[in-house]
Amino acid sequence: MKIGEALREVRLNLGLSQAKMCEGIVQRPFYALVESGKSGIRAESLIMLLIKHEVDINYFYNLVMDSYVTSETQIDRMLQNKMEYAVNSKNIKSINYYKNKIIRSSSDEILKLRAQVTAAYFNNQLDDINDEICQKIYKEFDKENWIKSPALLRLLANTMPLWKHEILSSRIKHLLHTVQRKKVESELMLERYVRKIC
Repeated sequence: MKIGEALREVRLNLGLSQAKMCEGIVQRPFYALVESGKSGIRAESLIMLLIKHEVDINYFYNLVMDSYVTSETQIDRMLQNKMEYAVNSKNIKSINYYKNKIIRSSSDEILKLRAQVTAAYFNNQLDDINDEICQKIYKEFDKENWIKSPALLRLLANTMPLWKHEILSSRIKHLLHTVQRKKVESELMLERYVRKIC
């Protein structure tokens, strides 16, 4: 749903009138236009509304994200979710099915690499991963800001068994050093970093 629709849903769930929802932040007639999709809202005002009413930003993000991504990204996200479900349920037949579907349907090279390695792992075929795939994986980590990419953090987690010990150790040390240097004070942010590599 769009931002206005999501705000309306949040407001109704909170049992608030439009006037109470936007009080002290924006004028009610303007807010009504936002909810109806006839006007946009500044990011600062949106954040103020969410904070004022203690709306979890991740919850709000999940409400609106599909409206603001390409259909290609939606398909990739759906395939990734199906693959994760298959992995969590250890359904090797589904893992192989979604690996093939990802390879055929996705334009996301990182997702393709993750799917190939995941399927090889569950089929006890990690030794069969060829050098070309390994080189593609290593090349992704030559980028300067790989630590800031959730997709690359997930790729690192999925491909750890393929890395030479010294190189993997170096990557993990670099990641931990960066997290420490940035002084990640929020437990939530630290948890997110750790979750990506575990």
